[in-house]
Amino acid sequence: MSDSRQNGLGNRAATIKDVALEAGVSAMTVSRVINDKGNVRRETVDKIQKAIAKVGYRPNIGARRLSGGKSYQFLMIFDNPNVAWTAEVLIGTMHACHDIGYHLLIEGVGDFEGESIGSPIDYDNIADLVDLSRIDGVIL
Repeated sequence: MSDSRQNGLGNRAATIKDVALEAGVSAMTVSRVINDKGNVRRETVDKIQKAIAKVGYRPNIGARRLSGGKSYQFLMIFDNPNVAWTAEVLIGTMHACHDIGYHLLIEGVGDFEGESIGSPIDYDNIADLVDLSRIDGVIL
């Protein structure tokens, strides 16, 4: 991934406008491609994706939250302390979330006595956790 010093932008992060300028399209077209909305020709999508890589554009999660009302976060709740099972599922879930532009919050629930995975929350507190987390979905 390019950082801002390698993309010719100095110390500032690349914006949608920078991507649009590099690709020779409008900022609205870049936005449609990034958010997978609208009808954009395949060749234009390819051009925008190359420009994103060249300038090192990364979406601003804070701006996405403000404009779309979404948190771009899922909460995964699990109650199986089996480390091998948990690791395999978590890694796959994290990759899937990343592929669609989401972050994954992870919480264990129940009684994990003897396991060294942190302090799980109580089943009775799950609803509070979901309400306070401002998440877009829960994975159980």
